[in-house]
Amino acid sequence: MDDIGWLHIEVTTRCNAWCPFCPRNVDGFKLTPGLNLEDLPVESLEKRIKQFPNLKAIQFCGISGDPCAAKNIDALLDCAFSFDKIKSIQIHTNGSLRKAEWYAGLVERGKHLERLQIWFAIDGTKETNHIYRQGTSWDKIMDNASAFIKAGGDALWQFIPFEHNKDEILEALKLSQDMGFAKFQLLESDRLITRGGKHYRTGEPLNIKSWYRDGKQPSEDTQHWGNTYDERGEKFVNTGTKNTFVRESNCIHLRDRSVYLDAKNNLYPCCFLWRANCSYENTHVNIKEEFQKKDYRQTCLSVCGSTK
Repeated sequence: MDDIGWLHIEVTTRCNAWCPFCPRNVDGFKLTPGLNLEDLPVESLEKRIKQFPNLKAIQFCGISGDPCAAKNIDALLDCAFSFDKIKSIQIHTNGSLRKAEWYAGLVERGKHLERLQIWFAIDGTKETNHIYRQGTSWDKIMDNASAFIKAGGDALWQFIPFEHNKDEILEALKLSQDMGFAKFQLLESDRLITRGGKHYRTGEPLNIKSWYRDGKQPSEDTQHWGNTYDERGEKFVNTGTKNTFVRESNCIHLRDRSVYLDAKNNLYPCCFLWRANCSYENTHVNIKEEFQKKDYRQTCLSVCGSTK
């Protein structure tokens, strides 16, 4: 494990949002059966950071919770901040948790880092973001993002296009530029969009539709899959992603030497291979070999955003 340089952490299974295709809930209406609401203990994070001598970067993200929903998020961040070897920290959030002062304060707390970024998951404008990001507050998102940016923070806007928000891409891009976001990214998502989702309070069908799986392609001026607008929105930077379900492996575990830590303190090669019961520690998995096996290959190719 001496070569591990990047730690992807699921610090909590808690979240204020009810996104219909998130694995933490069933169609956005009920919690996934068997999901326990819990936070990663600070002591566990400290031991994990010490476990990897060449660790340099930490990503607070996950697949079952929003890092900012963790009851002990400040203590977890302080733990990460305290290690001199940690040079980069990323936080992924829907932006609707905590207060603006908290986001502004992060800039001061992490000023010693080479990079402190927050990725805000905002799928639309005021009129549409709540359709998928159920339970979030647009006004709080805008206040929190603005506070972080005005304090000198490096903020990125990540946008998942759907049928209901596809016409707002350029409007959202313009807003991101006006606010001072460093980057605006349109994210290809392989979430299970065929079910349409349900309203998080009533259970009524939402009929949310994917944009690209319906066979519709973006117009020339909004080519988006795998592309990221640069900080001024003047050009695209191609990241190599293609709109296809037949993919080649570009495994982030192999490429970036990263591992995934869930809120139970279990370690996996990445945040998707827990589905294949692929424990990084207990099986000493050789990903290059295991990827060729049916269970792992099916998991990687069906859900991973990097195997494209």
